Amino acid sequence: GCLAGNRQCVEDRWTAECGECLPGYVDEGGNCKSLDSCDGIDCNGLGFCEVRGSVARCICEPGYVNETGMGCVDPFVTNAWLPVVEPGEEITFYQGIDSWDAAKPCHPVTISSPYAIQRYEVSVAEYGRCARAGACEPSTWCNLGEVREVIGDDPGQHPVVCVSHLMASRYCAWVGGTLPSESQWEYAALELAECNDERLYPWGSTEISGEFANYLDGWNPFQASEFPFGSSGGPTTPVGFFDGSLRLKSDSGWVGSSESFQTQDNRSHVGAYDMAGNVSEWVIDCWNEGYLGNAPTDGSPQTGSGVTCERRVKKGEGWPDIAAALYPEYRAAKLALNRLDFMGFRCAKPLD
Repeated sequence: GCLAGNRQCVEDRWTAECGECLPGYVDEGGNCKSLDSCDGIDCNGLGFCEVRGSVARCICEPGYVNETGMGCVDPFVTNAWLPVVEPGEEITFYQGIDSWDAAKPCHPVTISSPYAIQRYEVSVAEYGRCARAGACEPSTWCNLGEVREVIGDDPGQHPVVCVSHLMASRYCAWVGGTLPSESQWEYAALELAECNDERLYPWGSTEISGEFANYLDGWNPFQASEFPFGSSGGPTTPVGFFDGSLRLKSDSGWVGSSESFQTQDNRSHVGAYDMAGNVSEWVIDCWNEGYLGNAPTDGSPQTGSGVTCERRVKKGEGWPDIAAALYPEYRAAKLALNRLDFMGFRCAKPLD
């Protein structure tokens, strides 16, 4: 990948190519060579440069993140809205899976209301901007687990956790959207043209491994045995960490001893990362045991009679979950008031 050659990755929805050298590197004869000096690196005026492990890198001010290849940036620049259903488009897909009681029956859903979803799970830096603006309650404590806002050298790029369903909803409203419905989330994760009991993942049929996602059975350098969460999995990985590139400890600041880690690209068909693993994600829907009876078939959330709104649906599963649960059809319930160290979210919004 581009990062292995120390170059920026320039991508759109369908293509990616290598661009200029990363900050801290200089092009010499077509090769990007490391700078061991901060000369000429201004971090966009949003932080300061420091040499770590013979590589110059940006240490960003609170509320900004060190995006590889861009220096310190506003996190809203990197967490793009991805079109899922375009205006004038109508899609039909199959939701659910018959081999799991809580997710059956598999059934067709037709979505004609255009919408977009965020590329990444909402990060600590993004949520912190909302909290500092007074529009969101700070994520400072958990019913279960720890907030974990200090992980590695750049905690702002990790997904925010310990947010209740209401806290997540308020953040999404602040950025002009809502939490996605369960159907919207599942279609963005997996485009099924027919019912299928075979295990498929957002990236396709390639079997899951720790190079694709952050989960209990996998391994990545943020899960190093010397880190105190080794017995129960975790902690989180930065949003978009699994992008097919060779990751370097000097850039990511993990706690493990490995100097590099090869990832696989876990993007879904619309370009959304971490739709399996890292953190579980809130969606709008109230909990219902399966899809029998009153499950919507138009992509809208399930919030009517016969459902339990004290509990809400979570999708995606996260770092404490086993591989068998990391498929997009999987669904489970959590109390809406709970603030858990494995629960995060991403937002959706209508498209004009």
